[in-house]
Amino acid sequence: MASDVVSVRLWLWRIKVEGVVVDAPERLVVRVCSTVRRPGCPDWGTPGGRVHDRGDNKIRDLEVSGRPVTLVWDRRRRQRCRVLLVDETSIRKRHRYVTVIVNGDTGEVLAMVAHRDAQALSGFLAAQGPRWCKAVKVVVCDGSAAYKAAIEVRLGHVRHVLDRFHVIRRFAAGLTAVRRDIQRRPEGSVPAFDRDVSRPGFLLMRRPDKLDPADHKRLDKLFAAHPRLRTAWEALAELHNLYLADDSKGALEALDRFADIYRTAQIPEFSDTVDTFLAWHDQILDWHHNGRPSNGRIDRTNNLPQVLRRKTHGFTNYTNFEARGLLLTRTPPSPAARIPKKDEGSENWAASGGPLPSKYPIIRLITAERFDESGAGVLQSRRGS
Repeated sequence: MASDVVSVRLWLWRIKVEGVVVDAPERLVVRVCSTVRRPGCPDWGTPGGRVHDRGDNKIRDLEVSGRPVTLVWDRRRRQRCRVLLVDETSIRKRHRYVTVIVNGDTGEVLAMVAHRDAQALSGFLAAQGPRWCKAVKVVVCDGSAAYKAAIEVRLGHVRHVLDRFHVIRRFAAGLTAVRRDIQRRPEGSVPAFDRDVSRPGFLLMRRPDKLDPADHKRLDKLFAAHPRLRTAWEALAELHNLYLADDSKGALEALDRFADIYRTAQIPEFSDTVDTFLAWHDQILDWHHNGRPSNGRIDRTNNLPQVLRRKTHGFTNYTNFEARGLLLTRTPPSPAARIPKKDEGSENWAASGGPLPSKYPIIRLITAERFDESGAGVLQSRRGS
């Protein structure tokens, strides 16, 4: 029996007959496949990702001319979301925020959920179901304690990676504080700050491997007059080496060098930097174990809703912003996520009064120096010394 004849007799919507496997008087076996190029997710309607593998499913259909029919469905299994990118953006300047969730593999916007707290992200993950959440392997976000709490509750099996851009920005705050302290002149002076120190501010933020000989010569002249600024710049360079290293072993070696500088030099301005690293060291160092993911895709996507917000002078309705934002990013709109009640035990670990144990020896060493002997979890700051 020809394939086109079988197609007419079966009359299955969006099903294509590839061929007749068995055409016997007692039974009829037909191989079929779906004509949908990119089937959508049953929960959110977003198009599926790449084909993971194929498999044959046998389905018993209605009889044709008195013969039982078996359909052999050549089913394509789509790869689920493996890398999840999470960030927030405002729908009205500094007033209302939404949580933007993007598929890191394909760049597709999965949802824009109202608010930027733990319940917003937790509600989205709860609506997906355990099967969808189990397929997620890596989550990348900024240093939000609310997102961290939701990830620990709903996605405890994944590797949580802190976005590199946000980490470097926090690390650079220590060098900026040292420069501002050095450039400040006595009260009543005109001008109030040393311009020779303030002018190369952007040059100090650049990585050493991005400087040309002229830049190094200019910095050497500045460091000769202000040795403490050189120490702070070298400390930031070692923190940059955390990401420039080829693997986690090289990152730990760079961390050892930074710890030596911080322990021996007088740079209390890096105290907040050390506190940040102690709170997020696992998420920072896991960057080397997961293909070096980044929030670059979601930052690019967030620019489109921000342009929309500026053109409309802000939004007040979350649903309206989500519908327009998803349409602007060419992703089908998603239904409203069910926001569950606050999960028990989803608070940030810092509220428990102590640091988490680490698998890295250097982290345990720094933690022992930064916390008091009673284990109460009070950070010992060098800023007051």
